[in-house]
Amino acid sequence: MANISATTLLKYIDTYNENLGKYEQRTPKVGSLDAFRKDTLMIGGGSGIISSSERDGIAMNGYSPNGMAIPVIDNQGITISTSGSTTCEALTEAGDTALVDITYSTLSFDLKIAVGDYENNYVGLDSALARALKARKDAVLLALNGLCLARLEADKNIVIAPNTLGYWADGGGSFQVAAADQDDYFNNLRMAMAKMNYEGPWRYIGNPEAYAQIVNKQFAQGTGNAVNTNYQFTGDPTIDLQNTNVLGADFDFNLDNQLVNGVGVNNTGFAIPTGSLAIIASVDKGIYPMSGSVVRGNAGEYSTTTLPGLEGFEFGLRLDTNCVDGARTQISGGPLAGPVDNWQFESRFAIVTPYNSDTATREGAINKFEVIP
Repeated sequence: MANISATTLLKYIDTYNENLGKYEQRTPKVGSLDAFRKDTLMIGGGSGIISSSERDGIAMNGYSPNGMAIPVIDNQGITISTSGSTTCEALTEAGDTALVDITYSTLSFDLKIAVGDYENNYVGLDSALARALKARKDAVLLALNGLCLARLEADKNIVIAPNTLGYWADGGGSFQVAAADQDDYFNNLRMAMAKMNYEGPWRYIGNPEAYAQIVNKQFAQGTGNAVNTNYQFTGDPTIDLQNTNVLGADFDFNLDNQLVNGVGVNNTGFAIPTGSLAIIASVDKGIYPMSGSVVRGNAGEYSTTTLPGLEGFEFGLRLDTNCVDGARTQISGGPLAGPVDNWQFESRFAIVTPYNSDTATREGAINKFEVIP
């Protein structure tokens, strides 16, 4: 038979689309960051943890050598006399003042891409660049969520014992409840917060175990079930992401895959009154223009930008293109010299939580809850 192997069709390759590989880059569940971002949006309406001017000051001063601080007035322990007598001299003075320093964490990442290599490739330059930026966006989400989660842990309430309602136990920095008694979890959570004079609605940040064992289960237990635990919730706990109002609900639920259980703990969550958190980005205004771009000689082009999925967070971007030997590998006679784009992003982030003048004796607004066997 004739030998036709020399003219056999080559491997068929279709035009690239992201569908087949869409699970290679899965967006992480970052509930702590979500809660901070929602509360940050409340600042503009006057119901956030700081004022709009303080928010803007934090955004402007992340790279200032003198930093940023916000003035506060400490709580006063006032004793009211019931003796029926008065004195000629007023003895109780006004409250002490303090300055709360804002601390920043720097996040940076980069991207190098040989622009000429994609001309003769089934994966085009735009597709490769979009996928690379998505990967970096997801990495930033995880990094920011880690910062938020660490701050929640550091600033959590440790005055537990007086507020357990005889139901919770003092876990040494957390409220703990036995798994056998968790059906009234959210009812008791809400009342424990009320005993500390905190009012809802609440941001609830829970790990997957908390969602599986209490959140989804208890919210689904309505009037058609043998045991109705739905009384613990007011309305449907969903969020209007446009204005961050909790729509007729006590709780706004936020799933966090980075929130891990301690030893001997079934599930873990945090509860915080809405409007108690903030996360604010700051760009170095000395080199990155607020609008447009500036070319700074051999250093490249400087601008301020945001990335899809990171709305509300500005990054300083430096972009320069260099000629690199061997950059063009997908070319006949190659590799040859060619252009390589270098992208460098940076920003500083301030994590803001409620001020507490005496964490050892005053109940804090950030409370951790654990279910134990």
